[in-house]
Amino acid sequence: MSTLDHSDAPQPQRLAPIFLEKIWGGSRLEAVTGLGTGGRERVGEVWLAADLEGRQSLVNEGSDEGLTLGQLARTRAAQIMGSAALNEAERFPVLVKFLDTDKPLSVQVHPDAATARRLSAGVSGKSEAWYILAAEPDSLIHLGLRPEVDARAFAAGATGADVVDLLNPVPVQAGDFFHVPPGTVHAIGAGITLLEVSDCADITYRLFDWDRLDENGQSRPVHPEEALLSVDYERVTQTDGTVELVSAGSASRRARLVDEAAFAMELLRVGDELDLSAEEAALLYVVLGGAGQLVSAAGEREIVAGECWLLPAQLGTHSLVAGPDELSVMRVETRSAEARP
Repeated sequence: MSTLDHSDAPQPQRLAPIFLEKIWGGSRLEAVTGLGTGGRERVGEVWLAADLEGRQSLVNEGSDEGLTLGQLARTRAAQIMGSAALNEAERFPVLVKFLDTDKPLSVQVHPDAATARRLSAGVSGKSEAWYILAAEPDSLIHLGLRPEVDARAFAAGATGADVVDLLNPVPVQAGDFFHVPPGTVHAIGAGITLLEVSDCADITYRLFDWDRLDENGQSRPVHPEEALLSVDYERVTQTDGTVELVSAGSASRRARLVDEAAFAMELLRVGDELDLSAEEAALLYVVLGGAGQLVSAAGEREIVAGECWLLPAQLGTHSLVAGPDELSVMRVETRSAEARP
């Protein structure tokens, strides 16, 4: 293990999860992620890192316990964000969730920033990415328009059950990864547990919600006009979820998954010890499996499956050290304005 100076350094911060029950929510989160749900039923989403109005991640240990992710990002920008930029709404730029589905999610689309502004829906669009943690046999996602479907054909069939037939059906299994740019029509099927990383925006336009009713016996709203204006009809959707891991030292592996405008993602599979750097921008580490230590100039922190950690930009060099089993971590990088593609 590396020997690091335990000086008065910026501290990694463990964030408290926010549990949201959904009509489509499942019951596998605790078994799959290791994160206890406290007896809640139908937990569909767990917000691990959020800086949105009314839903703010809290630091849940140490001297900063009770502070929000937004407070840290805005009041300690140099230390926490470094060269990374807040988004157009002056918020932490990334939203991270676990999702668990017992029933399919609605057929939906997220706009890009220009469309969101045109529709008076805010200043930020929403790109997202999914890493599949578990999937029941025959589970599917629907992702993007079939190649033969143009704007006219889609508009003609977009507002009923037939919309599903216009989308690419994609079988999924644990370990798959999918990038969902803004303007991509999509639906996550039943029986899937995944990690979702996205721009920090909560803007969704539904096209079809399987004719189901909410807890009050009402249909959930759909937004066909806004959705049709948000679809990117020219995009060719990538439906291959294969992840290629490469060697990283004697017993570890890593895979660069996506480089987005607001975030990048890298899967880390640590078999012994892996030395890393904050790259002068805020990081989020989501522990997907196993247990181990996060070692930095601030000391050693025990990390376990289901946790999300904020690493300040000024943390600098640090290491992930695996316990007796492999430690699996998703590294989410915020981006500087200069580094954004």
